[in-house]
Amino acid sequence: NEECVAMVELATNNLVRWFNDVGMTPNTSKSEILPIGSTIGPIATDAGTVQPRTSVRFLGINLQSDLKWNDQCEVIASKLRRIAGKIRAHGRDLSVENRLILYRSWAEGTLRSNGSCYLPYLNRTQLDMLQRAANAAIRATAGVRKYGVWNVGEFRRERSVCSIEQL
Repeated sequence: NEECVAMVELATNNLVRWFNDVGMTPNTSKSEILPIGSTIGPIATDAGTVQPRTSVRFLGINLQSDLKWNDQCEVIASKLRRIAGKIRAHGRDLSVENRLILYRSWAEGTLRSNGSCYLPYLNRTQLDMLQRAANAAIRATAGVRKYGVWNVGEFRRERSVCSIEQL
């Protein structure tokens, strides 16, 4: 682990020197290090100290040091539940077809924007969590109650709405 930390410090200081050479000032308070599969302490550089993180957001994806997708799934599921509320609020006076446009734009857009990066690697529990959140948005689209018996699958088939696994 000490050799790994020494290599990270060397690479980080090389990056700081490059920033200085091109006339830029590195901001260590906004810099992040994600140690994969290990834990390390703060990394001292010529420009300041960089704190290691267990999770970072990069290009819209939440990466975790243990290489799992739990954080990403929780963020997307939360977004989908918020989208369900937005569809209920903004689509109150719209037809089902117009609410379906909102669903496809907001919910499917959220899932498709970077889903190819993480969806193929999710386990059954994570897929189920995302499907339940997407179903909340589908229920809002159909204009049915949040809870109770209702066949979401039939609505999806009739309207050609993909399930999480079909995306």
